[in-house]
Amino acid sequence: MSETQSAQPTASQRHRAREAIIQALYQWSMTGATPAAIEAEFRTDNDFTNVDVEYFNELLVGIAERSLDLDA
Repeated sequence: MSETQSAQPTASQRHRAREAIIQALYQWSMTGATPAAIEAEFRTDNDFTNVDVEYFNELLVGIAERSLDLDA
C-alpha cells in the first residue's frame, strides 16, 4: 500500500480505483498493451493520491488474467 493511503482504503478511494480501472481496461482493449505498461502509464499520467492503488492493481491484473474466461 502506498504511503499516502491509510491502512483501510476509504469508499472514495475505492470508487476512484473503479473509475480508473474502467479507463485502463478500455485502453488495454484498444491498444493491446500489457497490464504492467498500462498501470505504469496511469501512475505517470494520473494523480493516484486518492486512489486505492492496491485495489486498482488487483482488478487490472485479475481481469487481464481471466479475460478469456470472462469473454466466454
